[in-house]
Amino acid sequence: MDTAPTARTSLLIRLHDSADDRAWTEFAAVYGPLGRRLLRSRGLQNADAEDLGHDVFEDSLSNFSSTGHSR
Repeated sequence: MDTAPTARTSLLIRLHDSADDRAWTEFAAVYGPLGRRLLRSRGLQNADAEDLGHDVFEDSLSNFSSTGHSR
């Protein structure tokens, strides 16, 4: 059975810097497959799951970069 990846705090902190392309690439590599599996399990076709997943990551980028991080 596949398990969800564990979120690394350091990666989540780096996501607040929208210029940190490496952080977003790593985030997409870790969480993209999980999101696509979830969307596919809800009945979406591969192409639709890819499109929706892309939209979610774009929204995440916008939200992370516009909010502050409190420790």
